[in-house]
Amino acid sequence: MHHNTVIKLAGIILAAGTLLLAGCCTIHHAAKEWEYKVTFATPLGPEGLKLENQQKFLNHLGKDGWILVTVDSQTGLFYLKRPRD
Repeated sequence: MHHNTVIKLAGIILAAGTLLLAGCCTIHHAAKEWEYKVTFATPLGPEGLKLENQQKFLNHLGKDGWILVTVDSQTGLFYLKRPRD
């Protein structure tokens, strides 16, 4: 792996972890049913690797009520959930 790629991946994981912690602390988890979403960490192609684009992407997901469950660092997949309406 190139040094820049490792730094970008570390930034993505840090941002994802922050979103996870924020979701755990702000959402009441008493919902009986969950909706799930699996998405790539880089939905914007090569430009998606930029840290600011990843932060925008994660913030957008958070505003839509998604809670980050985990990140697969091997595949770059984000696993998210939110309560069903």
